[in-house]
Amino acid sequence: MDGVSVQNWRERHLGAAGLFDGPDSDWLEQSIAEFERYVLDPAYPCFYGSLALRNNAVYFAHVDGGCEDHLPSVLKYFLAQCRHHPLSNLAVFFSPDAPEITHDEARERFWRTLARLSENDPCPEQRKLVGFDDPIWEFVFAGVEMFVVGASPSYAKRRSRNLGRSRIILFQPREVFVADNGGPAINDQQRSVIRARILAWDGMPHHDSLGVYGAPGNREWTQYFLPDDNAPVRGTCPLGRH
Repeated sequence: MDGVSVQNWRERHLGAAGLFDGPDSDWLEQSIAEFERYVLDPAYPCFYGSLALRNNAVYFAHVDGGCEDHLPSVLKYFLAQCRHHPLSNLAVFFSPDAPEITHDEARERFWRTLARLSENDPCPEQRKLVGFDDPIWEFVFAGVEMFVVGASPSYAKRRSRNLGRSRIILFQPREVFVADNGGPAINDQQRSVIRARILAWDGMPHHDSLGVYGAPGNREWTQYFLPDDNAPVRGTCPLGRH
């Protein structure tokens, strides 16, 4: 299995001013190596994520010691660059938590980060005028809709969302999921394959929240940071409470 070279990921490592050429943290290279090992495994459920990594379409950023002030600038720069590749993703790595935090705490920190980004959205007027419980609601920043995935070492059962020692937030522009003809890039057959791979990788079925964008009953926010088991996601979108 071929990994992505250190040189390659550094070429797509973003800071507040764009491409980041300063020193990175000691833990970051190890965390990215773990991320690569999981995502490039031939059995990893999300083969679209694997494809993006193999095609050098994943950008990287990191948060050291909890300071997230640079993230709005990082995300804005990424969204300006991602138009050059239809598979573009941004993976934001957070320095490992010491002591380790609970799954509930990891979920709270995930939503707090998204709330801070929303508060610093340079184009809030470009958000769709729909509520969190609308099937077409998606996280929006700088006018771009994105599916967001929270990965964390706090996932003990749902192994597909545990990608190493660091908490990671993955930002995937919605256009990644749209085919050239304007329809969905993932059809029912491919979705069934992914769900079978989740069962094999996690040892339990996919979570019921994993739905189809725009379908009645679908709620995008419930899929962002899943429970560690198959308990239903209840309540309202945490973004409305921050």
